[in-house]
Amino acid sequence: MKLLDVQYAVSRLVGAPPGLPEARKELLRDVFRKMANDPEFLGYAKKIKLDIEFTPGAEVEVMMKAAMNQPQESVDFLKKIIE
Repeated sequence: MKLLDVQYAVSRLVGAPPGLPEARKELLRDVFRKMANDPEFLGYAKKIKLDIEFTPGAEVEVMMKAAMNQPQESVDFLKKIIE
């Protein structure tokens, strides 16, 4: 369920590879946080009927780690469903 929950919660994810320097990661998180709260950006998104739901990077990181650390039996079960 964690894997499916992450897929539902994070529909358009922007990520970076493991090992990204902490300062760069925080810079990117700050840029996206500012964008998601920018009135001009939100106005344009509304104009083109794009819903914006910002999830802070730290929360996304927790969700992704949970999704990626699944027991093999869960992965096998989901593979059966997808096929």
